[in-house]
Amino acid sequence: MTSILKVDHLTKRFGLKKAVCDVSFEVFSGQAWGLLGPNGSGKTTTLSILLGLIKATTGKFQWFGSHQTGAIHRTKIGSLLESPCFYPWLNAKQCLRMTASIRGLENVEKEINRVLSIVGLQSEWQFRVGTFSQGMRQRLAIAGALLGEPKVLILDEPTNGVDAMGIIEIRNLIKGLISKGHTILISSHILDEVEKICSHVLVLNKGRILDQGAIKDVLHTDNVMEISSQDSDRLEKSLATIHLIEKYKRDGEIFTLWLKEGVVSTDINKEFSDKGIVLSHLELKKSSLENHFLKLLG
Repeated sequence: MTSILKVDHLTKRFGLKKAVCDVSFEVFSGQAWGLLGPNGSGKTTTLSILLGLIKATTGKFQWFGSHQTGAIHRTKIGSLLESPCFYPWLNAKQCLRMTASIRGLENVEKEINRVLSIVGLQSEWQFRVGTFSQGMRQRLAIAGALLGEPKVLILDEPTNGVDAMGIIEIRNLIKGLISKGHTILISSHILDEVEKICSHVLVLNKGRILDQGAIKDVLHTDNVMEISSQDSDRLEKSLATIHLIEKYKRDGEIFTLWLKEGVVSTDINKEFSDKGIVLSHLELKKSSLENHFLKLLG
């Protein structure tokens, strides 16, 4: 895979405060990275450094294999940083013309029609942006980021202030862009959305990395299993004689088991089968990104 972004020991101080501290990670072509962390964790500061809006105190980063961050590289990167700001009396095309002019793009009208179609605003472009819902404004901001067909998108809280339906629309929009080969960095406080959209995750707290990597690796199974049987009391008595589990918890007819290392579901099923107990329910539970995030933050 082609390296798109490499970050080495990035640190940013504001006076005595370290907003970002020794952050390192690498993004490859086609990946979608989610930056997670509570308010003040350093997500926006990190993205601002990568976009060249502020300078790092120490450390370095390189886009597309180069330490230069000039105009050529900026044309390959589209961004939505914090809340989008539009003149409310302009319509969508007028707003995008301003963005296109700033970026020095050619074939502006064709390009504007292209991005409006991608974000699903081709029928609403003539209305004043001040009449748009928050979800529509966020989609318009993503359209602006897509002008010029950048290969990389940096989206800072793209669903901020958006209602449930708008979140679904933006989620589907971003997933569509990923499927077309865009490389994406997205910061969000909605952990469930990151889990549904991203292939990789970077967890920050107080400017430091708590965890990073492919979501499937970060969310390794905690070896937790749910079981039930028609004879719950007999099942519970048998649990005391099984040495494959660390502990268990009963909630009505459902038993949650914490398995010892190396124990798999077939081992548990065989244990009960040998005791003449038929399990009516057996499910290995996966850790959610939310649970993992809360565990990291303590």
